[in-house]
This record gives sequence, C-alpha cells and structure tokens, in this order.
Amino acid sequence: MPHYYFHLRQNDGVFKDTRGGEFDDLEAAWNWALSDVRAIVKEGQLDGPIDQHWLEISDPTGRTVAILPFERALRLQ
Repeated sequence: MPHYYFHLRQNDGVFKDTRGGEFDDLEAAWNWALSDVRAIVKEGQLDGPIDQHWLEISDPTGRTVAILPFERALRLQ
C-alpha cells in the first residue's frame, strides 16, 4: 500500500508530517486530507486567514503529489 505524508503549510511556515499513513491510492489519501482539512476548519484550529493555509500530500521520496488549499476543501462536495 502506498505511503503518503500530509504537510500543513501556512504562508512561509510548514508543519511536516513525519508519520504519514498508508492508503490504497492517491484518491484515498486525497479524500482523507479533505476530511481532515474540513475538521480543522470546523473546529476553529486555524491561525490566520483560511486562504493562507493548504495541505501538501507527498510520497515517501518527498515529492509533492497533490496540494489542497483549505478554501478549496470547503467548496468541494
């Protein structure tokens, strides 16, 4: 099963995910990220404007394979 990491970015800062998780594929990792971002927003855990936050999904080599802006997560169904 592929392993993915979810790094939280805010402006110039980054909170690196050092554990990550195993998912069937990138789509499953994306769906998990979408749920996680929505929970972060709902629980009011943001520091600063929502448009300054995004989640980067990377593979074990460190290559970014997807980017999820927090604003977009709220618009997606």
